[in-house]
Amino acid sequence: MASALKIAALFFLLCGSWRWSAVSGTSPMTAVDMFEQWIAQHGRTYANESEKSYRLGVFTRNLDYVNAFRQAGNHSYTVGLNGFADLTEEEFLAAYTTTGLSPSEDSYPGLKPFQYANVAAPSSIDWRNEGAVTPVKNQAQCGEDSASCNSSIPIQLIL
Repeated sequence: MASALKIAALFFLLCGSWRWSAVSGTSPMTAVDMFEQWIAQHGRTYANESEKSYRLGVFTRNLDYVNAFRQAGNHSYTVGLNGFADLTEEEFLAAYTTTGLSPSEDSYPGLKPFQYANVAAPSSIDWRNEGAVTPVKNQAQCGEDSASCNSSIPIQLIL
């Protein structure tokens, strides 16, 4: 299995370095060189050579995508390699988004509707009759010190 990964990484290395030099117009820089530079820039470390070899393959596929995108041209935006260039799309989504996650009511109580114990809510409430709405006030005298005027507005909701 490890030798298959090394062969795949070598294949991506050769293809990626050729494509990068074609797009960038600079002297050929191998994907391994770019990967090593990227590792230093982003402070990445890997548990072993096998993982590093796998990440090189992922990095090279992402590099190929960037190169193909740039060669296609006519886009209103650009793409490039960033601190996530050694992750697959699936790994990135799993680590940095909530895609596919379904939080439980225990981990996120906001999923459960709020309810008072043993109380039935009326179908409608006229908050004016409950004292929660006050008459319109002329606040023209507040001027720049609106904080003192706004602080006199009662906010009290009692069921």
